Amino acid sequence: MSNTEQTEQTKALAERFYELAIVGEDAELRWPDYRLTHVPEHPMAGSWTGAEADAARARVLGTLGLTSFKVNKVVGVGPDLAVGLLEVQGADANGKTWQQPLVEFLHFRDGKITHIRPNFWDVEELHRVVATRTGGDQ
Repeated sequence: MSNTEQTEQTKALAERFYELAIVGEDAELRWPDYRLTHVPEHPMAGSWTGAEADAARARVLGTLGLTSFKVNKVVGVGPDLAVGLLEVQGADANGKTWQQPLVEFLHFRDGKITHIRPNFWDVEELHRVVATRTGGDQ
């Protein structure tokens, strides 16, 4: 398979991942030891593997009050990397809604995700949202 064909296959897998993630059934496209990494600027920064990554993912989404996401575009960058361009929306503990772009890097090996690296556009807003749920400044 050519590099271009592998890149297109990776893009298709990423698109399928998001279709399944919307309904919470994306586990089949992640390796059991996949890694989730949030950048140091994120209010819940860190890197987790496997079951810890699943738990961190649920914890982060819950703390952010995420209510929906929309996939605007998926780009195949290479045979093992796709980038999802998403719009995410949620509400803080006071009911104030927030919305922002999210760029998510999905790394693949043998047809499954090995690493998810979400990059939120406005981490200051995320800090504000987290503070409403953890008793910090609002």
